[in-house]
This record gives sequence, C-alpha cells and structure tokens, in this order.
Amino acid sequence: MALGQLHQQKEDSIPALRKALKDKEVKVKIAAATALAGFGEDAVECAPEILALTNETDKKVKYLAISALASIKAEKELIEAATKLLKDSDPEVRMSAVQALYDLGPAAAPAVGPLSEACKDQDSSIRLMSAKTIGNIGKRASSAAPALNGLKGDKDPSVRDAAREALSKIR
Repeated sequence: MALGQLHQQKEDSIPALRKALKDKEVKVKIAAATALAGFGEDAVECAPEILALTNETDKKVKYLAISALASIKAEKELIEAATKLLKDSDPEVRMSAVQALYDLGPAAAPAVGPLSEACKDQDSSIRLMSAKTIGNIGKRASSAAPALNGLKGDKDPSVRDAAREALSKIR
C-alpha cells in the first residue's frame, strides 16, 4: 500500500473516530481515543471531544483522555483537562494529570495555581510530583513559592527534597 493511501485512510478515519468518542459504550470511547492518539497532531481537531471525556466517571476514560490530548499536541485542552483532573477523587487520575503537566514543562505555567493546591494533596506521591512539576515549569511558577515552602515540613523526605529543588528552579 502506498503512503498516500495510508494518509488518506487516516483522514477518512478521523471523522468516524470523532463520532465514536460520543458513543454510549465506554469500550468504544476508549478505542476511539486510543486510535486518535495514534494519529498524533493529525487528530488535533478532535481535541474538544477528547476534552469532554474528562467528564466521564470511568477512570480509564479520563486517563486515556489526558494521554490522547498529550499525543495529539492539544496543549490548551490538555492544560484545561489536567487542571480539572488534579481535583479528581481517584489518585491515579490525579497522578496522570500532574504527570501530563510535568511533561509540558514551562508551557504548563497556566496550571501553577492548581498545582500549588495539589501540593496539599493527601497522597504524598501527588505532592511530590506537583513540586517537581512546578520546578519543571521554572521561573514562570514563582507564585508557587508559598506552596513549596509549605512542603519543606512534609513528613515525606522525598517531598521535602523536591520542594527545595523546585524552589531553587523558580527563583
């Protein structure tokens, strides 16, 4: 099969997959989000529908929505989704959100406020990753200094260390 034909098949598939993101069946939504993630930036037009998946109750759907938004390079929607999911009841979903923001680096600066709040999470791994993410954002995260200072007294030594390191990166 020629490369041109493969590209055409991808373009023909995107509208159907976009529609499948709204299907009633969770398995269909998961399959569609996974397939669109594989298309990378070619599927960026589906970002609004993928973002809507973060409203689902199924944690796997939420996780895949974050992953798909990252894969298609939908930065604005990814920040919006991750910021919202930092407050999710499931720690695995919260961790996927903070990791997605970490991967964005300085581009995640709009999420500094919610990341500062995540520094108070009951789960030490979320506090740790939030501090690392703030540090990864760099100087644009200077407003997070109070949250990081609050972590210097954390019961977890790795969280304390991450807070100190992040403070050195945001100043």
